Amino acid sequence: MFASGAISKMPAGKSPDNSVLAAYGILLTSFFSVYHFVAAGEFSSIMTMAVMCQCAAIGLLALQVISTGSASGISARSLTLEAWSLCFRLSSTLWLNGYLPVDASGDHLFQAIDICSLCVVAWLLHQVLVVRQHTYQAEADSLSILPMAVGALILAGLLHGDMNGRPVFDILWTASCYIESAAMLPQLWMMCKARGEVEALTGHFVALTALDFGAARINMGPVIVQCHGRTVHKIFHSYLTKV
Repeated sequence: MFASGAISKMPAGKSPDNSVLAAYGILLTSFFSVYHFVAAGEFSSIMTMAVMCQCAAIGLLALQVISTGSASGISARSLTLEAWSLCFRLSSTLWLNGYLPVDASGDHLFQAIDICSLCVVAWLLHQVLVVRQHTYQAEADSLSILPMAVGALILAGLLHGDMNGRPVFDILWTASCYIESAAMLPQLWMMCKARGEVEALTGHFVALTALDFGAARINMGPVIVQCHGRTVHKIFHSYLTKV
């Protein structure tokens, strides 16, 4: 809805429709290629497709900055949370296998996509906060992110898996999931302050990020999160019996 409204307001000759269609075409082709030729049809490849969505979303945001020459409507706080989430995830996936797809896409492709996403996020932050700072709407980007990050780390310390077999990196990986869940809030806050008037590519960024989040959580659905050797179900059961 935001995206279509914004497209209708863009000046003639400046609509990035062709670039957006090409980006989606490349993304869908990549999905097909990864699923059939890399992952050999394994369901776990949905994790790789999720990070591909995230990379495409961030790439479209970079396309917006390049095509408009402005950082207007982009939340630096959302990008900061995205960067923290990617760093925490890479601290695990670059050298541990616990939370990687079990198919061939988890060998190198998954990590390479995350590194690419992190590089683009770093470039975007440089553009928003340094190069195009005069177009950055800092007054609208006012949602505090420090409590989100601290809360994610505390929650991850309490509730995390043990698939890495290394508590520190299990906590960091889980914190990356929690931070990613909150990363879009500053952008949505900023969009609400603009009363829904956003650039088309910002709308696509939000939509693809939601798709990334949904795809990643579908794959994590069957996983039973463990906390200090006890399942969450057992923790709740123990609490309820005491009450």
